[in-house]
Amino acid sequence: MIPYNRASCKIPDSMIFQYGTAGFRYLSTYLPHIAYRIGAAMAMIVNMYSPEAYGIVFTASHNPWRDNGVKIVYRNGLMLPKQHVEFLEYFVNLSDEECHKILDTPGLLETVLSKENSRIAAEDKEIRTLKDLIDSAVNAGYDPSLSILTSEESIEKKNNEKKNIVILARDTRESGEYLEQVFESGFKRVSSDIELLKAGYMPTATHHFYVSHYFDNEDPLAALLEKGFEDTTPTTIHVDCANGVGTFWVEKYFKACPHINVKLYNDAVRDKKLLNNECGADYVQAIRLRPDGIDYQSVEPYTRFYHLDGDCDRMVMTFNDEDQHLHIFDGDHLLLLFISFIRKVYENSNGYKIGAVHTGYANSGLVLAINKIAEDYPCLINIRTGTGVAKLIKGSTAADMAVYFEPNGHGSILVSANCKEEFMK
Repeated sequence: MIPYNRASCKIPDSMIFQYGTAGFRYLSTYLPHIAYRIGAAMAMIVNMYSPEAYGIVFTASHNPWRDNGVKIVYRNGLMLPKQHVEFLEYFVNLSDEECHKILDTPGLLETVLSKENSRIAAEDKEIRTLKDLIDSAVNAGYDPSLSILTSEESIEKKNNEKKNIVILARDTRESGEYLEQVFESGFKRVSSDIELLKAGYMPTATHHFYVSHYFDNEDPLAALLEKGFEDTTPTTIHVDCANGVGTFWVEKYFKACPHINVKLYNDAVRDKKLLNNECGADYVQAIRLRPDGIDYQSVEPYTRFYHLDGDCDRMVMTFNDEDQHLHIFDGDHLLLLFISFIRKVYENSNGYKIGAVHTGYANSGLVLAINKIAEDYPCLINIRTGTGVAKLIKGSTAADMAVYFEPNGHGSILVSANCKEEFMK
């Protein structure tokens, strides 16, 4: 019998789990069921493709400490395509009996994951999804002996220097390590050949970067930071870690930058109940109040504080003026800041389009400011999308270099390969 089923996790029969922005996020008591199913399903997905790095992060971002979730990072650090999202939802919501039949029927998975079927599913996504292959194998007669990978094919995979790998990471939530073990159990139920690398505590944004650059060199992020800050004027950076995973990483990376001193606030990671509690990016941006753990009057006016959330995929900035009024720079301000920087550094864009990508919830002043910059920087295009990170990322494809941010401080910069090569000269 499959462990971590709906009954053992006390999941109501009527409950349907839905894939959110980048995965599943629920009460941690439900997560063993989800983690096990995602482990098995991801093993099927990874099996379909030539060697790449994939990622799994156990986090519930800015949510309270009782929650947890599974975020999935696709090949090259991107979000999962639609057909895989639909497959994960399908597989997570199968009845225990249906899941038992798929995972335990001798030969069924070998049929689904045979070299030929995997190639068809990967190349012809609209016609032969993994769900189609499973349904076909369950409902039609099949001969397992015809579809198991031959020893020659197995040798070919083992001799390939670049192999599929799934990088596991987690935030500081108490349930994270256990969920990682449950995921591994489900994953190895399907495949024991694909390597699982346990990275331990790691911010979500860092994890995306490591997945996309896994085959490049040992620690590309540290090298980039060291190069990027080598001429920096000596300064102190004040960081609110939301009592989360940023506590371990902010100081670690800025050690490579001798001109920068880092002062951490809300770094009590041992008390799990303090995670995101009246501090961090979401609290500051949503509640519009000063966070606990920071005495603004102990520093000079206009001293900037950077506020992360529990898994470090959001950031907002605050400062007090000389009258002790709080000023909050959210994602809209950060978008404008990055666009202004790009405008200054890359005055000649050599024909490349620079995109400022935002949702309809962006401040109207931001839109006016972007249009103002575009008046003498014609390569800048103003891109408005629907809500949600997936739509922001899709909108970013209209530009060669795109900066996207939500007001909550969740954002990134996406650069095309050609544009990156030109600007890194």
